[in-house]
Amino acid sequence: MNAEPASRESVQLYLKPTKHVQLDGIVKETAQKIVSSERNPDKKARLIYDWIAENTFRDPNMRGCGFGDVKTLLLSGNLRGKCADLSSLFVGLCRATGVPAREVFGLRVLASDISISIGKSGDVSKAKHCRAEYYSDQKGWIAVDPSDVRKVILEENLTLSDPHAI
Repeated sequence: MNAEPASRESVQLYLKPTKHVQLDGIVKETAQKIVSSERNPDKKARLIYDWIAENTFRDPNMRGCGFGDVKTLLLSGNLRGKCADLSSLFVGLCRATGVPAREVFGLRVLASDISISIGKSGDVSKAKHCRAEYYSDQKGWIAVDPSDVRKVILEENLTLSDPHAI
């Protein structure tokens, strides 16, 4: 989380569509169904996060981090993917409801205190990861990772209702 608020101009960039993060058609329709009449941006982000956690699946056979193409993922009806797919889905759905959001790409370089599934130590050559952030006017950039929820559930044989999963 950023302690200092971002400028309104810099945040506006994260409301725009990109080649892979489209905001029209099925993306907008899905986002509106998820958030319904909610107006609070933090509550919208939570509704979207929960929807992704409940409706997507991690596909361990997918190469790399996935493609991150939001519209294609929704149109397929097959909500399976890896971190770039699920993080981009969060970003697209947030942006489509007016909540600034962005993907953050990097490497996992430490073991996790939460789960062996989401940490990495030693050889990090296979530790690429994508997560998401949304912008809260009250709190700055907030990190979220719906893909790690699905990864922990798959690799540790948990259910979504397990407290360790979320």
